[in-house]
Amino acid sequence: MQSHVAYANREWYDLCRLKVGSRHWNTIEIYACRGKGPNGSDYPVRKQSASDFVKRASEFLDTDHELPAAANYARRAFEWALKEICATKHLPVAYNVEPNKYDTDDFLQALVGKGNRRKRKKAIKKSLQTEIEALRKTVLNPFSHSGPTTAVESEIRRAIAVADQLVALAKAG
Repeated sequence: MQSHVAYANREWYDLCRLKVGSRHWNTIEIYACRGKGPNGSDYPVRKQSASDFVKRASEFLDTDHELPAAANYARRAFEWALKEICATKHLPVAYNVEPNKYDTDDFLQALVGKGNRRKRKKAIKKSLQTEIEALRKTVLNPFSHSGPTTAVESEIRRAIAVADQLVALAKAG
């Protein structure tokens, strides 16, 4: 029952955020960190934005030399940006009854799918699509799971740069 409430709140937040976003409002997402405060109390935590994810990815790569963590934050930025671009461009995405079952390919397919060609060209360039497809196979998916990976620093750096491009594209509307 608790997870159902979380989905309902998340869906409500996303609907409101998309509506007020067109009026140049800022939104922040806050959640309760249960029992981690003084004397076991709850305290509010601000959820990170996609720009924060790109920044953290760069920090993990440049400062800590933690390739899996850097790739994971880049993946989170990718996912956020692809969802935002689909939402602001009103692109249809295949429906999934469970919101957490979507992956980057669902949104990428909407951006390059068989819909209106004019909207597709405005949504994403072919060169960016090619970069995303290559990075999904080499960096973004393998590093979101445990086990050995073959990605190298240069590929992760490229993923961070592409994620930054996507975030900027999403913010531009």
